[in-house]
Parts: sequence; structure tokens; C-alpha cells
Amino acid sequence: MVIYHTEFDEFKEELERRKWDEELTSFDEGSIDVAIVKEFYANLYDLKDKSAKQVRVRGHLVKFDEDTLNTFLKTPVIIEDGETLSAYSRFALLRPDP
Repeated sequence: MVIYHTEFDEFKEELERRKWDEELTSFDEGSIDVAIVKEFYANLYDLKDKSAKQVRVRGHLVKFDEDTLNTFLKTPVIIEDGETLSAYSRFALLRPDP
């Protein structure tokens, strides 16, 4: 992702508005184990199931489905009255106008 210097303030404000800056900066220096991250990505996709929503890392199941990610990022999914899907999910199902 490339962010030009003119876009940085807008991007930073959006991170702060969503309170994602707290999540993204709460790791201690050196607390991310690169070997575990590599194992996560190595086990990410099963050739039989192209839409993986969970992966095993060191014997532990790591979920990264919509609900888990929204809980981690503190961004609840809001489903409007009379709807069964969120606004983004409904938009994603639309066929784009060529």
C-alpha cells in the first residue's frame, strides 16, 4: 500500500476515529514472532477449501472470520431492520455495472 504524504493525515485520522491506532501500536518491541507469522501464512490455504476462515498454528486454531476480525478491531456489524446481511455484504453481492 502506498500512501502519499498528502494522504497521511487523512489516513491517520481514520485510524484514530476507528480506534485502530490503539490496536496497531499496542505490541511491545520484538513481541511479534516472525516464525509464527510465517507458519500462519504457510498453513493458511487448503487446496480443497479456497475460502479458509481459520488456520492451525502450533496446534492452536486461529480464526479470522468476519465476526472474529470485527471483534478484534472493535467494529461491530450492524444489520438493518428487515435485512439478513450487512450493508457491505449486500453491496458485495451486487453485480457491477460494466
